[in-house]
Amino acid sequence: MGVYFSRENFPGSPHHAVYIAGCRELMNISAGSFPPAEGFSEKSLLKIKISEKSLKLIQSAIEREIGNQLLLLEEQMILLATAASGAPFIGLLGTVWGVMDAFAELALSGKATLATMAPGVSGSLLSTVMGLVVAIPALFGYNFIVASLKALTIDLENFGTEVLSEIEKRFVVEDPL
Repeated sequence: MGVYFSRENFPGSPHHAVYIAGCRELMNISAGSFPPAEGFSEKSLLKIKISEKSLKLIQSAIEREIGNQLLLLEEQMILLATAASGAPFIGLLGTVWGVMDAFAELALSGKATLATMAPGVSGSLLSTVMGLVVAIPALFGYNFIVASLKALTIDLENFGTEVLSEIEKRFVVEDPL
């Protein structure tokens, strides 16, 4: 809770955002248990007691924030996915177009020579290469980021569970039977 009260900010850190979401929900739940003059302080934390039901609200806030952070991290993945899957088709389109040009030049000239075929074939090969130059790194990057996001998802979920466990240990009182 020290980081929460110090108002330190760690922009871009999903772990910090999850931690702050849990602390903020704890403070919202326990807000009515403090006189307004006293306010929140680390000393006042000792007086906070919440129920199991309130702990579920904190858990929901943490899970919601984990989801929000993952959405932010995955936001631009569609660009890589589109480049990885679409670039080979653009290269193929260029290849077909270049071959069609080569055959059109062949039909106009009436004879198959290197001079009539080369421009169309070279253009088609260039578009194939460009499609692959875009697609291959995009595919590798996409797969790397997906694997990293899976690991980060597990890490964030574990971190959220740790935050919730710490809140439970420090602040939850057992409901009377």
